[in-house]
Amino acid sequence: MKDMDTIVLEDIHNLTQLIVEDEEKAKERFLTRKAKHHESIIPLTSRSSQRADFAYKSLTR
Repeated sequence: MKDMDTIVLEDIHNLTQLIVEDEEKAKERFLTRKAKHHESIIPLTSRSSQRADFAYKSLTR
């Protein structure tokens, strides 16, 4: 089994190759990943906000 350093270095190498070979494709891939990440965070933020509102309202009663 490969150690973690080797895996990370291979991933970095592959990403740099992608950027060198096709910058537009790399940019699209990055923006797609970023959008998916933000989509997954939004529901968590909304729930936290709802909990905070509920806690505030129950404290101010």
